[in-house]
Amino acid sequence: MAAEYAAGDGALGVGDGGRTVTATPTPTAIDVNRRPARLSGAAAVLLAMTALAAVAVLGELDRSGIVWVTLFVEGVGLTLLALGRGLRTKNQGVAGHAVTATGLVVVAVSFGLAVTEPSDVGVRVWLLVGTVAAFLVAVAVVPVVDRWSRRLLKVGASILFVSVLLGGLVSLGPLSTLLVGAVAALLVWDVGEHAIGLGEQLGRTAPTTRVELTHLAASLFVGAVAVAVGLLVSGLGTPTLSFPSFVVLVLAMVLFGIALRN
Repeated sequence: MAAEYAAGDGALGVGDGGRTVTATPTPTAIDVNRRPARLSGAAAVLLAMTALAAVAVLGELDRSGIVWVTLFVEGVGLTLLALGRGLRTKNQGVAGHAVTATGLVVVAVSFGLAVTEPSDVGVRVWLLVGTVAAFLVAVAVVPVVDRWSRRLLKVGASILFVSVLLGGLVSLGPLSTLLVGAVAALLVWDVGEHAIGLGEQLGRTAPTTRVELTHLAASLFVGAVAVAVGLLVSGLGTPTLSFPSFVVLVLAMVLFGIALRN
């Protein structure tokens, strides 16, 4: 029996008594990018920043403007982290690591601003907790460590929710301070989970824009309705945040988060 290559297709042919059997080449496995979906991931980070900005504005915590400066610096750092991850994915390791390291330094600077610049101790604690939470959310959806995405998102969203509550306690402002920030924090969890789930099931390069936009629009609608109803109800009573209102809001937001995920 003689073995020979069949002409024209590169397949291996085996001669056996004038009969040729062609072996079909084994298909090469395709390496699918399982990172979280880009659009939903970016939306989760923006919502985290929105939650902090909402508490700062509605609670009047940004009298000196340092909150905006800190959030801007952190935003630059998070953008650099995303760019660095993208470069490493494209096999540009040296440039990717350099950009990532720069992004980490910039984020560290934002942490330093949060700790040192605000004159009020309560604002310092709130701002530091909030910036750390936004960083964890970004690291989860970029992601820096693939296998930790879902775990980091849960921790980041939880810490972001705590930062919203801290901001409400520090400002003792209207109920809208906590309501808008808390809903935004819960949407971070929902949208981030959707980004991770799409990446795991379909891969990052799959055409998921329509699915992501639909889910994002539905989540924002539910959040807007929750805020509108909360503001309407709060308008029937005292405009300031009492301790019973604070407790009720915490319980309501927890139940809302469970309902949103289910």
